Amino acid sequence: MKAFKNVLVGVIVFFTLSSCFTEKNKDHNVTISKGYYKNGKLEYIYWNTNNNEGKSYLFKKNGEKFAEIDLKNGVKEGKSITYYKNTILSIENYHNDKLDGEAKYYNNGKLEIEGYFKDDLKVGLWNCYHRNKLILSELYSNGKLQKIIYKEEKHFNEVNRIAPDSAKMSK
Repeated sequence: MKAFKNVLVGVIVFFTLSSCFTEKNKDHNVTISKGYYKNGKLEYIYWNTNNNEGKSYLFKKNGEKFAEIDLKNGVKEGKSITYYKNTILSIENYHNDKLDGEAKYYNNGKLEIEGYFKDDLKVGLWNCYHRNKLILSELYSNGKLQKIIYKEEKHFNEVNRIAPDSAKMSK
């Protein structure tokens, strides 16, 4: 019994000190990698199929999950979800490691901003909400703001606006 306890303690110490290990499940053509913080808490889980599709789960040092990321060929491809205190913070879509498709951003579990990206640039209508009510819409073309639409009590007030050039925006 004492020898079993010593082996068990040795295995626990090995996995606690080890920062990463990989296991392969040949029956399902899946490789799973796990990484750990020095405190022993899980840092990430990454699984990958033989056709290079996979998913990463990332965790904070306290063990709380903070991201799920779909991957293909080592880059973001598909849905990416970030969390704060187990509540969704954002849902974004990627194509070839660039934001592409619908994006939604939340505050305390409530939708705050939604819109679309194409090749990392904002496109189309972006809506902003406060207390689940639409308060503002912005229209983008190739990443440049074209128009702002403010929500008033009974109607929309459209305001044309020239978007500042990107050099000024980056300052």
